[in-house]
Amino acid sequence: MFRAKSDRYKQMLKLAGVPALFNINEPLVFGMPIMLNPVFFLPMLFEPIINGLVSWGLIDLFHATVNPFIQLPWTMPGVVQAFFSGGIPFFIIAMVVVVLSTLIWFPFFKIADNKAVAEEQKNAKKA
Repeated sequence: MFRAKSDRYKQMLKLAGVPALFNINEPLVFGMPIMLNPVFFLPMLFEPIINGLVSWGLIDLFHATVNPFIQLPWTMPGVVQAFFSGGIPFFIIAMVVVVLSTLIWFPFFKIADNKAVAEEQKNAKKA
């Protein structure tokens, strides 16, 4: 969303960017909308599966162990949770997953952004 060209998605970044850092994703899910949007169906379906498999492989590769005695608030950012739960290896895994998620979602976001720009230009010509 940092590279959005449409006003719609620029506004969504302003409204939902900070809450999304703290795992409050409802403004994005229902505001973009991601839910029931055919453009975002594939990344919404396959991104958690791919991330889970990659995380599983990296945990096995790093021989990382989870600290089962720490309970963190759900609003703590994911990479911070990963660091407190498993140290540096989990932090690295979380960063890899964030990059992977960005790479998976970006092409679909660009499609939606281009559609929104075309729609905004069409509406501007009508007005």
